[in-house]
Amino acid sequence: MDLARRETGVTLVEVLIVGGVLSVVAAAMYALLGTSTDTYAVGVTRSELDQRAHSMLEEIAEVLLYSGQQIIEPAPVAPLSTAKITFQESAGFAEGKTLWGDPIVVELLYDSGEQNNGNDDNGNGLIDEGVLVKRVIPASGTTRTTVMTRWVREYLEGEIPNGLDDNGNGLIDERGFCVDRSDDVWILRLTIERSDATGRILSSTAATTVRPRN
Repeated sequence: MDLARRETGVTLVEVLIVGGVLSVVAAAMYALLGTSTDTYAVGVTRSELDQRAHSMLEEIAEVLLYSGQQIIEPAPVAPLSTAKITFQESAGFAEGKTLWGDPIVVELLYDSGEQNNGNDDNGNGLIDEGVLVKRVIPASGTTRTTVMTRWVREYLEGEIPNGLDDNGNGLIDERGFCVDRSDDVWILRLTIERSDATGRILSSTAATTVRPRN
């Protein structure tokens, strides 16, 4: 009887130990699953931001390619830049001269409900964010306005408005969408950001260059 009780006691202890180990393993697996899911969500959001930032700049560059060096205004040279450019796209040639299409304006504005005050006025988790718009201005008729993208950072990633080149790209206090020129090459930069489900701000910055043909 004593031997039977001892064997039974050992078995119960073993069951408790195994149960404790399984609980620890289950907790670790749950934590790992949560981390993996969170990492995947961050990766998806960042990928979407990367794709959007690059596609917006490429869309602008494709039009600038058929513009002219002398009709893109303004034409700032580093360390200066601009968050608004006006230009025209070539519509062909006649009698040896370039025919220009309607003026196009690409400009960074503060998003709807947002003000330049350091606050999240529209409650989307972002502060002083902008919206990139394109306006086509015909000689007669109504101006056509297109929202290219929202979630544009007020200043380019790594930059703060302090009169310095904080992010080391040669520009001072450049906006979240900015354009500058080096000789006959135009440089476009864009930072967009979004708040994920946990409230973290994820950013993506893209840059491209274009040399207008006319």
